[in-house]
Amino acid sequence: MRTVLAVSASSNLQSVAVFREGARVALRERPFRRRQPRELLAEVTSALDEAGASLADVALFVGDVGPGSFTGIRAGLATLRALAYALHRPVASVTALDLVRASFGHADSRTVVALPGRAGHYFIAAYPPGGPTLATEAVTECVGLPELAEG
Repeated sequence: MRTVLAVSASSNLQSVAVFREGARVALRERPFRRRQPRELLAEVTSALDEAGASLADVALFVGDVGPGSFTGIRAGLATLRALAYALHRPVASVTALDLVRASFGHADSRTVVALPGRAGHYFIAAYPPGGPTLATEAVTECVGLPELAEG
């Protein structure tokens, strides 16, 4: 069975999830705190325990690359890369915008995802109907509240 460990740490909510054969079998979420990097490994261990898995079972590590908190992204990716390196496993990245879109399934119509940034700005990705599924292929920009209101 293919096990995937995913970490999202770019927002004010840190998530660690374990997937087996494409289905989520464990999830740990908690608010971002100053000591987040030190506590991330404990969350990983807890999620794996809940899934009845160990690090040796993980075939792929997936990390959130933002947009969002640089500190959170750095902590999440550094942790995943260290684990993957030690186990000789691959690491994949996904944007926070793509994660939000994926949580709603495949859209048959145009989808717009907006995530709050700093100073009243928002990160926005517009996905055309039926794809693409990655924000790197979609139209992505950072806009302020006045621009967002204008549409």
